Amino acid sequence: MRFIRKQSWLLLCCLMFVHNSYTQNNNSENLYSWFDNQVGSEDISLNNGLIHYNTYRTGDKNNFRYYKNEFLKGNVTYDNQKFYNVDLKYDLFTDALLYQPEGSAYSINLIKEKVSNFYIDGKHFVNLSLEKNSPEFVSGYYEENVVSERFIFYIKYIKKIREKIKENTSLSEFRTEDTYLLYYKNNYTNVTSKKDVILIFPEYKSKINDFYLMNKKLAKSDTSQFMKNLFAYINQISIK
Repeated sequence: MRFIRKQSWLLLCCLMFVHNSYTQNNNSENLYSWFDNQVGSEDISLNNGLIHYNTYRTGDKNNFRYYKNEFLKGNVTYDNQKFYNVDLKYDLFTDALLYQPEGSAYSINLIKEKVSNFYIDGKHFVNLSLEKNSPEFVSGYYEENVVSERFIFYIKYIKKIREKIKENTSLSEFRTEDTYLLYYKNNYTNVTSKKDVILIFPEYKSKINDFYLMNKKLAKSDTSQFMKNLFAYINQISIK
């Protein structure tokens, strides 16, 4: 039977009592991480979902379908429970969050409808599909990149696949096709061009034009970094 943390508060209290010396100088995040280790990760509710398989063969070791081609320690809110310091991997091709139980060689596709948000690599991702006011074109996980009192700028990391024949062998290639989303005045808007940005922030038209003019090379070489810088700049001038 799966362990549900909500229903095991009494057990947690007992463990807290016997392990008081550990918890005196640690925050709640460390406490829950320690608690999960005590009860065993195989019992917690993260262990449900389908086993993840990667059946695609790539010719370049840097050509992969994931946000990072390794499991990273991170935090996740799953089925309204918080789990800290667990092994996570983000599959950009299928927009799936993978969890690897401690000591195992396999990973699990976490059920997306149960993942509210997660943190990996210093970034915060949220499942906007679960937001009540999100439109139909908003789907899955987005990074909260710039968060201000006026707006939130999101990045949707996406990888598309194409097949390539090399030396009579079929190989898969994954290419990046990130998209950008802005939540402003209770609306979500896709941002695809300078025109979109100026329509949202007409009061900053001249400064936005100047920013594009001064950062043309970056806009061509690294669009995601350009967009991050742009909205960080808009946030900066909006609070002056």
